[in-house]
Amino acid sequence: MPSSHTQTAHPPCISGPAFRISRPNIEPPLEDAPQNGCPTCGHTPDRAAALAPVEAGPLTRDVPRDAAAVTAARRGLQAILEAAVGRRSLAQIRRHADRRVLAYLEQIEPACARAGSLSLRRFHAAQPLEGALEVTALVELGRPRALAARFELAELDLGKCTALRIL
Repeated sequence: MPSSHTQTAHPPCISGPAFRISRPNIEPPLEDAPQNGCPTCGHTPDRAAALAPVEAGPLTRDVPRDAAAVTAARRGLQAILEAAVGRRSLAQIRRHADRRVLAYLEQIEPACARAGSLSLRRFHAAQPLEGALEVTALVELGRPRALAARFELAELDLGKCTALRIL
């Protein structure tokens, strides 16, 4: 290795072969690929079709909210949160939660139990389609946290939580 290269190219604090920067191997583009096309297959998108206006259909609306389902989801969420902080056992909430939610609660239970206090501050529910209820909430677990959950409605008075995340 020439000594002039290490003296002029690198500052004195990082000189030597141990700190050499390697450059990635950059190959030239394929010659038969179009200029603005996909480098893998050469497909060129139709720009006129991409810029054409999209015809908007009718807006979809939520189905009318079922008050009994909202009440059931609120009760179920309260029970799930009590299990998260250790006030209830996971066996007590099996009817309210899916196995994935139970596994999630097992993971977060130690951190939530350390938080100590629990309160459900705000609760908002939307019913985007029949048989499903999506919930956002603000919970106090030591400090305010956002929560998102989805309930699948099995019966009129029973909703099973199929997704839950505390942020």
